[in-house]
Amino acid sequence: MKRLLSLALVTACALALAASCAKPEPQIDIDMSHDFSVSGLSETITLSFISNTDWVVSSSENWCKPSPAAGSGSGKTANVTLSVAPNPSYEPRSAKITIKAGDVEKTVTLKQDPAIGILVDNATVEVPAEGGRISIPIKSNIDYAINASDNWITISNAASVPPTLQDHLIDYVIELHCAGKPTGEMRTATVTLEGPYGVAATITVVQLGSDKITINYIWNSQDDTKIENRQIEARYSNWSANIGCYYTAIVTLDTPDPDLVLLPSDDAKDWISESYDSYYSPTTGEYSIYFQVAANTENAPRTGHFRIATRDGSEKSAEITVNQTALPDHAIYLGTEVYWHEFNLGAGSPEELGDYYAWGELETKTAYTWDNYNCAGGDKYSKVDRSNGGYSYTPNLWNEHDPSSQQLSPEFVRFGAHWGMPYPYEVQQLLDTRNSPETHKWEWKTKGGVRGWEITYLVNGKSIFLPAGGYKWGDALEHPELGMYWTKEAVFANQGTPSVSATNLSRYLRFGPGTDGEVAIYEDGQRAAGMLIRPVTR
Repeated sequence: MKRLLSLALVTACALALAASCAKPEPQIDIDMSHDFSVSGLSETITLSFISNTDWVVSSSENWCKPSPAAGSGSGKTANVTLSVAPNPSYEPRSAKITIKAGDVEKTVTLKQDPAIGILVDNATVEVPAEGGRISIPIKSNIDYAINASDNWITISNAASVPPTLQDHLIDYVIELHCAGKPTGEMRTATVTLEGPYGVAATITVVQLGSDKITINYIWNSQDDTKIENRQIEARYSNWSANIGCYYTAIVTLDTPDPDLVLLPSDDAKDWISESYDSYYSPTTGEYSIYFQVAANTENAPRTGHFRIATRDGSEKSAEITVNQTALPDHAIYLGTEVYWHEFNLGAGSPEELGDYYAWGELETKTAYTWDNYNCAGGDKYSKVDRSNGGYSYTPNLWNEHDPSSQQLSPEFVRFGAHWGMPYPYEVQQLLDTRNSPETHKWEWKTKGGVRGWEITYLVNGKSIFLPAGGYKWGDALEHPELGMYWTKEAVFANQGTPSVSATNLSRYLRFGPGTDGEVAIYEDGQRAAGMLIRPVTR
C-alpha cells in the first residue's frame, strides 16, 4: 500500500512540474487606437507593444524599416523604431507593419503624408518694357505666402489655397502686374512662394529693355526656313551624331556695335555656342550671329536659353529658347557619326537575333533563294539607284533625305521613321574603335546563350551587343558562329560606270568566330541570302 501511495505521489509531482514548464500561449498587446501617421519628410516613429514570447516585426514597404526586427518575449514593453524615408510623391502612401509571435499576428497601418510641393512650370518669365499683366500657372498642395522683391511688381490676385495639406496637387494661377519702366535698360526681380517646412519656389521676372538689340528672325540652316519667333525646335542631331544643328540670328541695333556675342544661360552653356564670328552687312544694316546647337546624345529632351549681347554685356536682346528633342527610344551613342539601335531588327532585347532579311526586301520569310528574291532580274534592278558614282543605296531601305522612300523600309515599319541600315563607312567607323582602347572596349561574350561582340563607349558607359547569328540560304541556317549584317550598299560590276547593271552582291559586316575571327566589311554578300540588320539613326 505504501508503494502505491508513493507512486501516485511521484506521478502527481511529475504532472505538476510538466504543467509548470509548458510554453505559454503567445500574446501580443498593442494599443490599436494609436494614430501611426507621419509627415512626408524623413521621420522615425516608435512602435511599442508587449509580447510574452519571441517576436518579429516586418514592413510591407521598403521605405519603412523596423529596428530591431526581432526580439525575445519577456512580458515587458518592446520598443521598435520605424525609420520612414521621405515620400517622393505628391500623394499619400501607407505601409502595413506586422508583429508576429508564434502563430499570433497583429497588424497596424502606418500612413505617410504626401510630399509638400509648390511647382512652377516656367521659373523665368519675360515682360515687355511697357509692362503689363502676366498669369503664371502653378501647382501646390499646401498654403503659401507670396512676396515680390521689387515694388514694380504687384501681386493682383494671391491664389486661394487650402490651409491644410491636400492629398494631390491643385492648379492655381498667380496674376502679376508689372509697371512700365522709365529707362531702356533691362531689369530683373523675383517672386517668392514660401510654404511650411522650408518649401519654396522662386519665379524670376525679366523686364526687357527698349529693344536696342532687336531679333528680326532666326534662320534654320538645316532646312532653309525662317523662324519668326524666339522659339527654336531643334532635332536631336543634324543627320550625324557628331554634328549639331546650325542657325543664324539676324538682328539690328539702335546704335551700331561691331562686337556682338552669344550669351548662353547656365542651362545652355554646354551645348549652345557660337559657330563663327558675327557678321555685319552694311547693305541691310543687319548683324548675323551664327550659332550651333550640339547634338543631343541622351534619351531625354532638353531646353536652353540665350541672348544676343554686346561684349561688355551692357545691352542684351530678348531671350531665345531652344527646345531640343531626345534621341529616339533605344538609340545608343557610341562616339561615331550615327546612333546605333539597342538591338537587331525584329528583336526585343540585345541578345535576341531578330529577323533575317534578303537585301532590299521588306519582309522576312521561311526560305531565301534567287527564285523568290524580289529585288533581282529584269526591270527589278530599277529598285537599285545607280546614280551615286556607281555605289548603290537602295531606296527600299530608308533614306532619310527621301521621304517618299520611308514607307518602304522594314526599319520604318518596325522602329519608326528615324531608322535605317548603316552605310559601310558608318560600320567602318564602329570597327575602327577597336583601335581606341582608351575610349572603347570590345568584349567577346555570351549573353542569353548567344555569342557576340559587346562594344562599350567608355565616355558615357553605354554599349551595344552584336550577336552572331550566321545567315540563311534556302530554309537552312548557315555558319551561326559568325556575325553577318547587311549594310546599305550594293556592289556594281564596274564602280566607275554607274550605267552598268548591279551585280548580285552587296556589302555586309562579318565577324567571328571568337576574338580571333576577322571583323571586316565584305563585298561578296549574295543579296538573296537572309542576313541580320542592325538599324542606325542619324
